[in-house]
Amino acid sequence: MKGKWIAALLLAAPLVSLAAGEGDALKLRLIPSPNLVRNADFHELNEKGLPKGWHFDNCSRSPYFKSEVIQKEDGNCLAVNTEWKKFGYWLQDIPVQEGITYRAGVEVQSDDPTPGLWLMLQRKPDAAAWKGRTEFLTFRSTIMGDEMREALRDFVDEDLLVCMSATRWLLLDTAVPVPAGSGISACAMRVGIYGGNAGQARFRNPFFRAEQPTLEAEITGSGWTQLHVAGAVPETVKLDPAKEQQVVTVLLPKGKSLYKAELSDRECVRETKEICHE
Repeated sequence: MKGKWIAALLLAAPLVSLAAGEGDALKLRLIPSPNLVRNADFHELNEKGLPKGWHFDNCSRSPYFKSEVIQKEDGNCLAVNTEWKKFGYWLQDIPVQEGITYRAGVEVQSDDPTPGLWLMLQRKPDAAAWKGRTEFLTFRSTIMGDEMREALRDFVDEDLLVCMSATRWLLLDTAVPVPAGSGISACAMRVGIYGGNAGQARFRNPFFRAEQPTLEAEITGSGWTQLHVAGAVPETVKLDPAKEQQVVTVLLPKGKSLYKAELSDRECVRETKEICHE
């Protein structure tokens, strides 16, 4: 998550239950959500020079798809060559948890094929019946390419012309909500060709991560019974009052710029940290 996180300490009452006696009973650290895509930099290759942890889903059953990993100064990219109006994707299954919204994306370039990002949620075999959205697709046609950008640049701010390009990287991304009670346990992430003309499309830096960052809380001193962060998952964490040192983590609420972490003993809230995002 972009931006600068600041923690301001507000003492609600004396720390009568702090066995350590001195210092800060509650320390917070923001941990960005990890990228769940394996081999996202395409550095690990198999004996054919193709990325490990991925396999090719040839939807068109076309013999014309050819893939290669291209090493560049700014990192590896995965190139897919195709003929006209073919559909094929590099696929990876990613474990997910119910009740969390993820964000998936990949950077793309294309000489003429249409690059796409296709995500399909997968339910457990024994999951109960559930109706809801399970597929997410985002792509960028090369019709909106450099020629269109050049034609419109005198009329539209160039920064607003998000067009497909053979030389500039364009981000394709989308939110992927996994509803609670849906029985969904994985997401099939596909990056590849969604029709278009013959040529080559290139892909780099695929990612799939929870939209919410993780908050790590370090609690010092005995006597503490719970940590509460409004809107977090979980919202309240029970603590062991006998322990002198504890570390717990929660997923922070999304869409908020200000929230509080409250540390309590058996009687009341003793310490509060207010977290804001600039």
